Amino acid sequence: MKMFCQECGHPLNDEDVVCIACGAKIIQIQKASRNQIISIEAEALVKLVDREGKRSIEDYFSIQPHGKFLGIFQKHKVEMIDQYAYFEGPLEPLTFQFNKKVVKEEDRGDNFVLFGPLSPGIYDVETKFENEFGTDSTASETYLSSYEGDHSWITVDLPISEVMFEIDNYSAPAMKKVSVIVNEVEIPVDVDGMTESVGPFLLDGSQKAKIVVEYPWGEVASEDMMIESEHQYLTATVFTKEQEIEVAKLLLQFGEELAKAKATKSINVFTAITDKNKEIIYEQMLDYYINNEMYYSGQMEQMSMDADVVELLEDSPSLYVNAELLYKEANYSLTDIPEFESQLYSYVFELTYDEQQKKWFINSEENWGYVESPTHVLKGSGVVHSPNSESLHAAKVDVVKEELQAFMENFVYSSVLAINYQSISYVENLMTKDGPRLKESADYITYLADKGITEELISTQVEKVVEKDSNSWEVTSIEEYKIFYPDKELQKKYKTVSLVKKVDGNWLIHELISTEEF
Repeated sequence: MKMFCQECGHPLNDEDVVCIACGAKIIQIQKASRNQIISIEAEALVKLVDREGKRSIEDYFSIQPHGKFLGIFQKHKVEMIDQYAYFEGPLEPLTFQFNKKVVKEEDRGDNFVLFGPLSPGIYDVETKFENEFGTDSTASETYLSSYEGDHSWITVDLPISEVMFEIDNYSAPAMKKVSVIVNEVEIPVDVDGMTESVGPFLLDGSQKAKIVVEYPWGEVASEDMMIESEHQYLTATVFTKEQEIEVAKLLLQFGEELAKAKATKSINVFTAITDKNKEIIYEQMLDYYINNEMYYSGQMEQMSMDADVVELLEDSPSLYVNAELLYKEANYSLTDIPEFESQLYSYVFELTYDEQQKKWFINSEENWGYVESPTHVLKGSGVVHSPNSESLHAAKVDVVKEELQAFMENFVYSSVLAINYQSISYVENLMTKDGPRLKESADYITYLADKGITEELISTQVEKVVEKDSNSWEVTSIEEYKIFYPDKELQKKYKTVSLVKKVDGNWLIHELISTEEF
């Protein structure tokens, strides 16, 4: 039977010691006669006969004369072709048993072993993997049935290899110490988040590894992860369950304080954000309300956080976490009635941990986050955060007073035109249609026309405004006129109290409450 090199496949001669093509050592298998067999060989032989039949083994055996018995009877011996079983691969964690027995090794190298000689047969070979990282075993049938004495391969259904582990979310600034743990054996991780090649390991998923990390916020161990590749990526867990809850409560607190900050137009309400973030929030959120004289009232309803989507930063001991803040809120001007509606804000929060204070701080928040599958959902306090009622009313009075100053100037000036040109049309669009002031003005214009009296406006000044309801204000104003009679000219000053209403966004005189000459 022709032999070939097990390394490169080059044909071999019987006398070759090394392969002339690649230089590999040649394991020489010798044919030898066997005078007795042990029990495991008998079992294997019987199995071969049962499987293949008696004729199948005839070529493995011969009966030869072997002296005389009592000097008279011819003795014979049974000779058989010696068989050898061969395995090539990582040997250090492996042991082999043939039919539950350890058999003799004919030869062994760094990565091969040759068992024998054995008699022909079908052997149940158990291969056991055992080292500091774990144990496993596999069984296979090995046919030792070579007519030429060639070795037979042992089939080992165990994927075995050394493994290099790499932490795919490694962050040197955030991770003070990192270890890969397999079967309670600690494997150190270098500054690049990788281990040396260690092992060997079984790559069938039966062996598992976990990562233990010392963060500024404490030690965190991951769940077990299967080892399936020679270059195995592992993901470090960032929070313990308790730390997840702590961060979720922090984000809920931030959500409440953000509503309060908008309502009060102040960043001083925040208790867990960095100074840098205070500047960001002032410029990007509060500045709108301050410079545009807008106001905010809001109630935080819910905070949803996804603790499974956490990213460690590579340049600082910080991390990103996604969360959504749900509010019922209103943005309005001083003269508007707040109209509340639901609003959802999705953020990516950058969190940093202060080891001295043992406290998380929010360094920034960007509104491009998402929460597809929240791990933590916390309800808000139910408190409606609104501007201080006294300061809000004072500010509202100032704004309304300014608006009514302009309106009263227009109204009084238009009233003078109506008197002088004897037509209500100059002023009727500045009064309510259903109020008494319209008819009183029309009658007064007619009265002055009959008397031949005209006027000239000197000044108008709103002295005080008092809110009667959301759309009605009592306005006290001082007007000064020159009044021209047919026979004389007088300068007079009056204090007038009027009821002014806002209709469809426009101020209109509804009623003259009183007028008094100084």
